[in-house]
Amino acid sequence: MIAARTIACSAFALMLLIISHFPVAEEASAVGAPATLPAAPLFTASLAKSLTVPNLEQARASAHQAKSKQAVKRAAKPSGTKRHFEVTAYTVGDDFTPSHGITASGERVKEGRTLACPKSLPFGTKVYLPALDRTYTCTDRGGMIKEGHLDIYMDSLKEALRFGRRQMKAVLSAA
Repeated sequence: MIAARTIACSAFALMLLIISHFPVAEEASAVGAPATLPAAPLFTASLAKSLTVPNLEQARASAHQAKSKQAVKRAAKPSGTKRHFEVTAYTVGDDFTPSHGITASGERVKEGRTLACPKSLPFGTKVYLPALDRTYTCTDRGGMIKEGHLDIYMDSLKEALRFGRRQMKAVLSAA
């Protein structure tokens, strides 16, 4: 997205620069006579310098950094006990969850991290869900969370409802 905007802005800047450097020639006296072009070269080194995009290197660096973070996150796939769970999603303020946002372990809820687990899994247990390629931490409990059930915290009620109820394989590892 950034690259497309940069290219579009660069093309527009080039067009404006060319128009400003090469004014429209006076009309020739005879109709149909060719207009004269300026004697200056069309593309000079100073023109090339003025067309550089200062944030292009910065945009490339940030894109490379984002890819590196994804690679690190995916490389950290834990090994441990494998089990199947029924996985649902919840949010603060829905019909079942209080609106204060504090988990049973005392931590604040956080999307992409908080997971409500059955009592058989102690707080701090890391749960990797390969289908979502994400690791969650057991920090919450719930009245509806029985053995074989996990509940992922999401910020948006719409996303939690869209997630629905899924059967998933999980890899469990101690904190």
